[in-house]
Amino acid sequence: MSGPEAYLLPRDEYEKRRLDLQHTVITRHFNGCLPASVAPGPQAKILDTGCGTGVWSIDLAKHLPSTVTFHACDISPDNFPPAGSNETAANVHFAAHSVLAFPSEWSDSFDAIRQRLMQGGITQAEWRAAMKEMHRILRPGGHIVLVEIDHAGFNGALSAPVPAADKISAYWKTRYSQNDRLWDSRSLIPDMLKEAGFQEV
Repeated sequence: MSGPEAYLLPRDEYEKRRLDLQHTVITRHFNGCLPASVAPGPQAKILDTGCGTGVWSIDLAKHLPSTVTFHACDISPDNFPPAGSNETAANVHFAAHSVLAFPSEWSDSFDAIRQRLMQGGITQAEWRAAMKEMHRILRPGGHIVLVEIDHAGFNGALSAPVPAADKISAYWKTRYSQNDRLWDSRSLIPDMLKEAGFQEV
């Protein structure tokens, strides 16, 4: 995932609507944008990586002081709100960056980093590189919030109501494996975080 050409999903109005709806569903299910254990201070600096339309930052900015700074970045800027759009607050800043290589001047800059649903977008090796980058730019004592789907957990009672679920899961597991994507996120991500230097996982 080294440039915009590697972006796997569309970059159009339908995709923007899908991403915004997906955000609404997830935040309603989890009662907000952040876990209760993550409480940014009034001068916090927050990174939203793989931000898509930036809807997460835009939403959370409405609930935090205007002195909190958001940096919303994605490998492609095509789904960002138009420049000067009234959708965004003045403290939400957009930029095109890869999770594999943040600016060198960002070291020890952020109080919180959030990333959501990236497991199909980067390889397992890239996950490890991305976590090292996030560790580099996170301030000591800061929080990283990763929201992913544990595909390996969708079996048994969870898949029984949908007869085709096991077949669909087997298909995608094969595709993920062929492309070195992260399938069993629950068992792999904690160890990757520890390898990158995170101490409380």
